[in-house]
Amino acid sequence: MRRRKHKKINNEEALEDAGVVVDQELNENNPEQVEKVLNALCKGSIFYSHKDSRFGKDHLLKLQLHESKMWLEISHPKPEKGFAKTFAKTTSAVAQEPSKQYLFIVDVHDLVKGQAAFKRAKDIRRYQAFSLSILYTQDLAGERDTMQLDLYLAETSSSADAIVQAWTKGLDYLKERSLELFYINPMKILLEKGWLEASSHLRKIQAHALESWLRNRNLNVTKKQVKRYLQDYDADFSGSLDSIQFHKLVLDLSRSKRINDIFEE
Repeated sequence: MRRRKHKKINNEEALEDAGVVVDQELNENNPEQVEKVLNALCKGSIFYSHKDSRFGKDHLLKLQLHESKMWLEISHPKPEKGFAKTFAKTTSAVAQEPSKQYLFIVDVHDLVKGQAAFKRAKDIRRYQAFSLSILYTQDLAGERDTMQLDLYLAETSSSADAIVQAWTKGLDYLKERSLELFYINPMKILLEKGWLEASSHLRKIQAHALESWLRNRNLNVTKKQVKRYLQDYDADFSGSLDSIQFHKLVLDLSRSKRINDIFEE
């Protein structure tokens, strides 16, 4: 991938000038602070916190542009050198095209490893819930939706099924508003007996995402067709594709002139 050169950004003031909301000490129990972050996201800005109590140490929110589409990505654990410059450039581009349709999609990377997973379970559930809240609150008309998130699992439930259901609701919410789904990344799911790559559940999420994307292009596809296509796409397909594979799959389809033929019975 060709690297783009960015104008050097040295300080937080420059980030704020570019439309980035900077807050090093977000207090998750402070409704006013959280409201400020969500409002900024809904206006097309981005929230950036280097060491944030809500997300855990060194989590970042970054907004990317690709093929004239935009999505929200949550990265872990450390930013690449020059990350702030990309933030500034991207948010400036968003500000220049306020009427452009875009969609925030959450990409959850590995959050914890080993035995620390059990100690961090509560924080991870909050992290996932806040991620999904972005899907629910993002509205191109400027309206806010305050739906209760099923993924806010309290401290008792952590089933993979509940997480899939929450994602499904988020995707349906977007579809109802005719927002285009670009891609969605697999995430590590906390099962009752530990952290596992829950392939069957990730496959459900990806299949639902791809089905929604195709239906938004007026293709009357079936779940069976989508599942078969995902399985045929990669000979080594073992339950779910990683984010790069799934992203490439969607791009390949978007460029195909035979997309209708591909999904014929």
